Amino acid sequence: MAFQDYSLIQAPMAGGLSTADVVAGASRAGALGSVGAGYLSGDAIMAAAEGVRGRAATPSPSICLFPPNGTPPTRNGGRP
Repeated sequence: MAFQDYSLIQAPMAGGLSTADVVAGASRAGALGSVGAGYLSGDAIMAAAEGVRGRAATPSPSICLFPPNGTPPTRNGGRP
């Protein structure tokens, strides 16, 4: 399903609010389920995606990734 096919997008709330249950539930209700991954490590992002996969109406959730304000980039992509 293409992005424009969704009339409702569940907000990707970073900080623990967009849990796998919320994202999968939004997807099953017909919305685009979204994981707020701005504060998550790479392993946590993978775990969130795996937690949604198989429970949602779509094969994978939207992952919203942004660098937290004031966090300098690192060579390995993780936090300093």
